Amino acid sequence: MSLMMDLPLTGSPGIGPGVPLPIIHEEPSWLERPPASLRGLASGMSASRWRGIPEPACRATSSIDPACHVISVALRTMKLTVSASGRTVHEGWLTPGTVKVHLPGQALEATFLGPYDVLHLHMPSELLARCMATGHDEERGTWVEITDSPMASDPVVDRLVRSLIRSDGLGDVLDQLHAESIALAIVARVISNFARRAMPATAPAGAGLAKWRLRRSLDFIETHLAASIGLADMAASAGISRMHFAAQFRAAMGIRPHDYLLRRRIERAQDMLSTSRLPLAEVALEVGFKSQSHFTTVFTKLVGETPRNWRQRTRADAAATGTGSAISRMA
Repeated sequence: MSLMMDLPLTGSPGIGPGVPLPIIHEEPSWLERPPASLRGLASGMSASRWRGIPEPACRATSSIDPACHVISVALRTMKLTVSASGRTVHEGWLTPGTVKVHLPGQALEATFLGPYDVLHLHMPSELLARCMATGHDEERGTWVEITDSPMASDPVVDRLVRSLIRSDGLGDVLDQLHAESIALAIVARVISNFARRAMPATAPAGAGLAKWRLRRSLDFIETHLAASIGLADMAASAGISRMHFAAQFRAAMGIRPHDYLLRRRIERAQDMLSTSRLPLAEVALEVGFKSQSHFTTVFTKLVGETPRNWRQRTRADAAATGTGSAISRMA
């Protein structure tokens, strides 16, 4: 599987020759992704390290970036408990080279019971999708996807990660390119170990998302209505490619993902319009629209009248029936 594709290996914008960015950054908090300005890998990946000696224990929480998968590799023997979305995924000892892939948007909790040292490789979903697209088999009608797999020991990843650590901070452009190739090799190895063949393309046209994938994507949409999210973000939350997510979501819900997102934003806006005095511009921003004009256009298309008219009519109806005295007092 070739992962180099068209990745730029020219260093980060604004960084002059001979001043390469460090590859691995110490994490100020567990699983915190380095800011874009400090990412030393030209592919868009970033590496961070979480290490310390707690007394007597260290408890940490984190939420994985919705646009990333994270490869976690233990660098020493350590004892800990890890939970993902309230479910315990590990309890006990880990040995060096143990690998875990954390999925986009996962809510994680951990308790480190003794010294810990972990390297995290943050992979943008867009890059991972491009990598996994090379595993698509058109003749057999299959593609690959990363699943929520258990931890597994992999000596090859362990050696690659330690090579990445040794190459960090050497200050030579060729060493940076070497680090880039190591990071991509880690991604290739993880895809090989953690990805699985997914649904055949010849499956019935009406086959929708698995219930757990649908629930995860709906929860993601609900909690990110105010954010700027796209099809790639929604697909990443379900753990499959954009193309297959779009088709399977529509089969399951009877509506395209983008249309569902707009509908939920407008429904949230209706709640706010009927229960608050916020100006229309603020309501638009609160439900994820970048401008009041776009909000008004979409609202009018879906509801049949402008937000202003809808708010006035809803309050008048509530006042007339005596069920909205609180609302009418705000008008």
